[in-house]
Amino acid sequence: MGCRDQSGNPMVNSVLNEQHKKLIEKSVLCWVATVDKEGQPNVSPKEVFELHTNDRLVFAVIASPNTLKNIKQHPKVGVSCLDIWTQKGVQMNGIAEIISPIHNDFKELEQLLNNKNKGVFKFQNIISIKITDAKILLAPSYQFLETTEEKQIINAEQTYGKHKPSP
Repeated sequence: MGCRDQSGNPMVNSVLNEQHKKLIEKSVLCWVATVDKEGQPNVSPKEVFELHTNDRLVFAVIASPNTLKNIKQHPKVGVSCLDIWTQKGVQMNGIAEIISPIHNDFKELEQLLNNKNKGVFKFQNIISIKITDAKILLAPSYQFLETTEEKQIINAEQTYGKHKPSP
């Protein structure tokens, strides 16, 4: 399928490469890290997120008052997306912007996010993150053990007692 811009064209000239994009697409959650005015970190899972353009990840604000408050004070964020089965993912940094329901782009982004949301949650706001850098995340097993994605999937199935969902 691949990532496409709003006109349906493949994304190019991005901080994210094709491997990053595929890993983000395979992730069911991403975690967004913010910091409050006292420097206290907050990490919050987000389940309704999508790549929007070459360098933008958007997520729905469903029940995240601390994330929203922190972004208003400090828009720099960290984001991690991880495929729990292969234990590979993407770590990104960026600058977050709050898109309120009265913002010109809200309806378009809401429609994009509803592809994943299916109307289950009402969005209070949407956060658009301009990605400034990204790198691949790998479980330590890839560095210290002889492993493959297939071995990681088998280990995850044994650990969590569930079978990998069909694509």
